[in-house]
Amino acid sequence: MNNRSFLRYVGGFLIMIVAFSVLAWFVAFYIVGPAPKTPKDEMLIELSKVLAQLVFITLIGATATFLYNQYAKDHDRFKTRLQEENNNRRDLLDALINVRAEVEKVRRNYRLTQLQNAKDGYRSTVEQILQARLELSQVWHDILTLQQLYPGNSETIQNGLSGMKIYLDNLIDEYETNARKIDKLNDEAAAQCIAELPRFGEFVTKDGGEAYTKDFLEKNYRNSARLMRQHLLSLE
Repeated sequence: MNNRSFLRYVGGFLIMIVAFSVLAWFVAFYIVGPAPKTPKDEMLIELSKVLAQLVFITLIGATATFLYNQYAKDHDRFKTRLQEENNNRRDLLDALINVRAEVEKVRRNYRLTQLQNAKDGYRSTVEQILQARLELSQVWHDILTLQQLYPGNSETIQNGLSGMKIYLDNLIDEYETNARKIDKLNDEAAAQCIAELPRFGEFVTKDGGEAYTKDFLEKNYRNSARLMRQHLLSLE
């Protein structure tokens, strides 16, 4: 519940009190009037005052209860919405971290599979890169749909994810361009050809090369993940 909603309820409550006070004053003035009163009239007046006070107190209590219940319902709805949005933020961040982990896993796994069959290892690695690319697209699309989760940073985060997509697309495009040629080579020649590919060859050796470490990881992934993490709320 924000301050504006709270003030709205308090204002409504005060208006009700003022309205009932004016009504009670008007009724009392009408009953008492300027003319002299008999003892019976005085008793009726006092009884009317007591009844008016009871009604007034009852109305105030009922109004206060109603306003509090409305405030509590709105507050609960507000907390629920915050929790749902935070869960979405956490799920999106986890999905992005998982994409990065999958890419790193296939990068390192190729070093093992190429020892047995470089051509099969290359194809299998690119298929897994394609799967990571599809998952990354889903994260990008979800952030586009839920831009309100990252006020002020949504576009920057999307640009970072777009940079990651471009890097993975380049690896996939390179495979599509060279797959037929590599498939016709014997195992030894194929392994050498794959190692000399400007993108994939660099991707699977040492730290992955500058395009991987500087652009994919530092510039795009880590910056986007950092901004997404900043929007996670502590609701405990």
